[in-house]
Amino acid sequence: RLKKFAAVENGWTTVPAPLMRLDSLEELILNYNPIASLPSGIGRLKRLKALRLCVMHLTGLPPEIAACDSLEELDIYRNGIKTLSPQFCRMPNLKYFSFGSNR
Repeated sequence: RLKKFAAVENGWTTVPAPLMRLDSLEELILNYNPIASLPSGIGRLKRLKALRLCVMHLTGLPPEIAACDSLEELDIYRNGIKTLSPQFCRMPNLKYFSFGSNR
């Protein structure tokens, strides 16, 4: 069962739907892709421990991200995110959060 998936600098503009069905996934790395939003299905990744979404075109995070109870590391450095939803504060295991250079 797949535990880590990395697709860096592939020119993706959307997150492929099949990724949201990888229920054994623990680390997802999509850095340097011009993706503007995450699908709500991100909340189905219950075993996800690390999510790296650096240097993309994100303008926000879906509230469903709060359902990722195992998430320990969230890296959303250098995107266009101006505010975070209140659900973000309900992530019980989050230990590392990088939010720098968002405009």
